[in-house]
Amino acid sequence: MAQKKATKRTYTEKELIAIKALVKAGGQPMTAAELSTLGCGDVSTAALSSIEKKANKDYEEEGLPAVNITKSDKEIEYTAVKTAKVYSVDPDEIPAELLK
Repeated sequence: MAQKKATKRTYTEKELIAIKALVKAGGQPMTAAELSTLGCGDVSTAALSSIEKKANKDYEEEGLPAVNITKSDKEIEYTAVKTAKVYSVDPDEIPAELLK
């Protein structure tokens, strides 16, 4: 059975948790694991990727505002140096209606 195509932008509860964590990070680039330590809840890379996709998708109706995430690579040293994806937003660009 085919899924019904979304006509307007909405966010799941997990995506809203990720948005709140990104705002709480204050624009500082952080990994999903680091964002999860900010007290907003568990943040998954899947939720962050979904928010990114929704920001770039055209919808028939406006719905909720787009959240533009900046994603980049950062070298992190654990037992060895490796590259991790870090995410950030400009907190001033996030509408208050998404932070309730």
